[in-house]
This record gives sequence, C-alpha cells and structure tokens, in this order.
Amino acid sequence: MVEGTLTRLTADIFVVRSSEILLLERRGGTSEGFWYIPGGFVELGEDPAEAAARETYEETGLRIEEPEILRTWCYQLTDERYAYHATYMGLSDDGPVTISHEHSGYRWMNPLAYRDEYLPSAIDLNDPIQASFYPQLQKNIDLLLKRLRSQR
Repeated sequence: MVEGTLTRLTADIFVVRSSEILLLERRGGTSEGFWYIPGGFVELGEDPAEAAARETYEETGLRIEEPEILRTWCYQLTDERYAYHATYMGLSDDGPVTISHEHSGYRWMNPLAYRDEYLPSAIDLNDPIQASFYPQLQKNIDLLLKRLRSQR
C-alpha cells in the first residue's frame, strides 16, 4: 500500500430469497442509477460479517442471521488505490423491503438475469474503475450461483 493512503474494507451481501437476489438502485454520486447488492464500510473493530448484516438492515429493513462468506476481493480505483471487499451471501426473512435514503428503488432478480442481461448494458468498460470492478462482480455472481446449486 502506498504510504498515506487509507483504504477501508467494504462488506456487501447477496441477500437471497426464493433463488433471487435483492438489488438496490443507488442514489447520488457517480454510481447514481447503478443496481447493486446491499453493503457499506466495515466500522473500526467490527466483524465484516456483522457489518454485512448491519448494512442490510440499515439499507433494507431485512435481517440476515448468519451471513456466509463468498469471497474477499479488490478492484483498482486509481494507480495507487484499491477498494477491498468482503462479499457474503445470506438468506432473507420474508419481511417487506424498506429502502434507505441511499437508494431510489429495489427489485428481486434472478442472479443469471442480473449478470447476463443487466450488467453488460449498465457498465462502462471504457471507465478504468468500472473495467476493474466488472470482472470481479462477474466472478462473485458465478460463485454465488455455484453455492446456490450446491445447497439444493
């Protein structure tokens, strides 16, 4: 890591209900309109799995009892900075979704449909950050699908 560069860990989670994942539409900033899974920064001293469950509750009102780690990964933000993620999966309760002010919408979607139909049109591969992020997201979805198949 470059001296003076502080990078925080982000915990995100594939919330699964009836073989579909919960997607949230981002509001504001450079990711306005992007559909992605719940998540956010891990607080100092917080366990990443607990952070994923906390972020899910804060962003959606849903409780996840035992998130399972899918993988840890990173993508490049600049020549000297990377974003680090711990990605989980967890089963959702049947409660209603109540989105936070950080989002403008939500939907439940089949992970294959999200990967194959939505992402290619949503990601600008000419953008260096998105070009670094997109293959990692593809890998996350592939791992999620493999995990879901093994649980049947």
